[in-house]
Amino acid sequence: MASPYYTTATIVKDSLKAIDAGLTDTKILVYIVMCESIADSIMGLNFHTGFSAEKHGLVRRFCTNLTAIMCLAYDTTEYATTSMAALTADILWAQIEFDMLLLKSPDIVNYMKGL
Repeated sequence: MASPYYTTATIVKDSLKAIDAGLTDTKILVYIVMCESIADSIMGLNFHTGFSAEKHGLVRRFCTNLTAIMCLAYDTTEYATTSMAALTADILWAQIEFDMLLLKSPDIVNYMKGL
């Protein structure tokens, strides 16, 4: 299995109020690698060499939020109500959509390459 570059299971867990205990770090890692590949595809490149959370925070936020929404979808019953889980998913998705727009922008990607 590939190693993550942009985020970690700990960061993903911290971004959610509740997460199913069955989602081990190893299972979350599978989601992370998938989401990082999506980010690389959107940007048309990767920052695997020289990644810095301070410089490339947008990439980290996108990967963290996309992984978090996958973890939320794994089991929403960890939330007290379905509406609370749905609200969390809505907030994450709004951030993901905004980040996708930015990551698709050649200007943004070129700017991050120059950091």
